[in-house]
Amino acid sequence: WHEFAHVQPNTAHEGLARLQQMGWVGQIITQNVERLHQKGGSSKVLELHGTTHRVVCMDCGDFTARCDFQNRLADLNPGMAARVQQMATAATSAGINNRSAYQRALRAGTTANGRRVKDGE
Repeated sequence: WHEFAHVQPNTAHEGLARLQQMGWVGQIITQNVERLHQKGGSSKVLELHGTTHRVVCMDCGDFTARCDFQNRLADLNPGMAARVQQMATAATSAGINNRSAYQRALRAGTTANGRRVKDGE
């Protein structure tokens, strides 16, 4: 989330939005998940792979804005951000790329947890 939450649209996204506003383009179908077309001004966008800006509760189906969800996670886990930063710093000291260490830390446990949920454990 942190890697792409603040990315900005480029001239292609803005150009497609202008074409859409002029009526030359109808709906835009995209594989992008970071809402660049909407940020660029497009209004009718179908996101084939969903979006990273909205989280759905698998229990009740409620939608939450991703930034609100991330803030809630941070509030519930106040030491996590500091711990991830410590891990990234330690990895850098050991010669490991900081970005890859940060990404691995954020993914820690998700695959096994996902399997347990899928398998009904």
